[in-house]
Amino acid sequence: MKPKYFLHIFLFLSMVVVYGQTPTFQVTKGIDDRHFHDLNIELSDDGTNDFIVAGNLFDSGMQNYYPFLMRVDNAGNVMWFMDYMAPEMEKARCFDIVVHGDIIAMTGSADIQGIHKMFIAEFSSTSGVFFNSKYYDIVVPTFHARGLHIITTESGDLGPGYAVGGFASDQYPFSPGNSNFGFVVRTDAMLNPFWNTIVNTNVTGANIDFDMVNHVTETPTGFFLTGGATTLTTNSAIVQGVLAHKIDFSGNFIWDSSYVNVTADMNNLSVDAYYDTGTQKLFMLCNYEHTTYFGNTTIDDVTGVIDLTRSWVAIDTDNPDKYGFSIRNSVMNPNNLLISGYDRDETWVDDDGVTQNGQTNIFVYEFDMNTGVMQPPALQYLVPHIEPQPDEFNFWNIQMPVIYYPEITSLSSDMVNYYHVGYRTRNSVNFTEVELVKTKGDKMNDCENLDFSPNILALEYFAAVVLSNIDDVMSEPIFFFENPLPHNVYTCDPGIGVDEGELGLFRLFPNPTKDYLNVEISQTINSYKITDSLGRVLVQNVFQQGTPIDVSYLESSIYIIEFYAKKSLIATKKFIKY
Repeated sequence: MKPKYFLHIFLFLSMVVVYGQTPTFQVTKGIDDRHFHDLNIELSDDGTNDFIVAGNLFDSGMQNYYPFLMRVDNAGNVMWFMDYMAPEMEKARCFDIVVHGDIIAMTGSADIQGIHKMFIAEFSSTSGVFFNSKYYDIVVPTFHARGLHIITTESGDLGPGYAVGGFASDQYPFSPGNSNFGFVVRTDAMLNPFWNTIVNTNVTGANIDFDMVNHVTETPTGFFLTGGATTLTTNSAIVQGVLAHKIDFSGNFIWDSSYVNVTADMNNLSVDAYYDTGTQKLFMLCNYEHTTYFGNTTIDDVTGVIDLTRSWVAIDTDNPDKYGFSIRNSVMNPNNLLISGYDRDETWVDDDGVTQNGQTNIFVYEFDMNTGVMQPPALQYLVPHIEPQPDEFNFWNIQMPVIYYPEITSLSSDMVNYYHVGYRTRNSVNFTEVELVKTKGDKMNDCENLDFSPNILALEYFAAVVLSNIDDVMSEPIFFFENPLPHNVYTCDPGIGVDEGELGLFRLFPNPTKDYLNVEISQTINSYKITDSLGRVLVQNVFQQGTPIDVSYLESSIYIIEFYAKKSLIATKKFIKY
């Protein structure tokens, strides 16, 4: 475990872009005594800008669980909310979904007579009603297998269907010491399997096995696979390397560019990829253990050659526990990459002066895809949360999550809004709720945020060797039935509750501060007033544009600052003086 770092919180009064759409939101959905886990988010496919949230609901002891689906409109209202059970199995667990037309396709694992089988299940996107499902034998019938990522595809001559990536193991629960294999299964639209590709390494004498596929990205020439690959370091130590593997639309090997980052002397892996049609490049999101940082590796889709001039790593020396989960192009700038993920362990003081701890806080950052230069604003949404125990897919049980990186960010069909999914554990309860955040293209929200300024370094690596081959796969039908669920709804505390719609640009920084407050605002303001937590006015002064506000004489505490244009109140914000 790495030490906790107390980072200064940076509270924004949002930079708002008016699109004439429904406003941004940050809202919490909860069920008493149930834990939300394995959360995914996908846009609906019907032009409504509704979105689907998927995952699992655990009991209070984290022992029993059921998959769930929730449809939410673009104002944050739940349209329907279902969990699912199947008579043929003891347990089923959802790890990913994809939405196409009026169908939600889910993958994960189903416990069939004590063996965890990869499954695909289809549900109505308009009502949540179950349609169809099958489970699959991977490697051999006695192996445990889980689907971690599912996509729709019409590739090659096989017609429409699905491709699912995941891992199979000879033991349960998963352990890096088992015999583990990555796989990709291609099915038709009726869930019948066409082929199964096994992805594996062959390290002589290895007693640790990290082989897995956690994401499948379709390109014009085949499927690009990310995940983990067992390999040796230059000191002959066994580590988890980055999987960068390409197969064609029939499941056959094309090229392999898997590697180990030489600056990470422990485990590292790839978790997602974005294919850019203009450059015909793959932009692969990777996490590197040691200090723990993430980065982008750019690969030519046709040749598999790594472009080192466009590959980089981002290191946050103040708080190294950041893990990238999703990578895509930015709606603000087509030359930028948007990377979202979770911060493993954050500590801050909230607006009420209470120290909070937030595991699995959402961050949303942008980088120039060619240089890796950070593009502001870099935001993290501060939400109190402690990951529930015990669970084999707990994100932070070990230093790096070695398996599972769900989709936590989706883009609206109008290319304006981002939707993000995370977790909240409120002070008054001890169970995990789902946190939904909608932001405009500038990524701003109304709640507490954290500033971020990483160091960008060049990628240095040595190659790992990954093999793949076609294997048999068998399938059998299973049946789910749905159960509507009631739920609770909460909204975040946006601080002082000022109407921000007319502010345009407003920044107050640094916050917390020791000496001065800098103010950036697009409107004309004439004066400001500072009050303490009891409402006593401490300062009333003329505001001079471009001149920092001196607060060095104030005692360490939380204060409220108000800005005025003539006699009209323009903005109110809290700040911390330390």
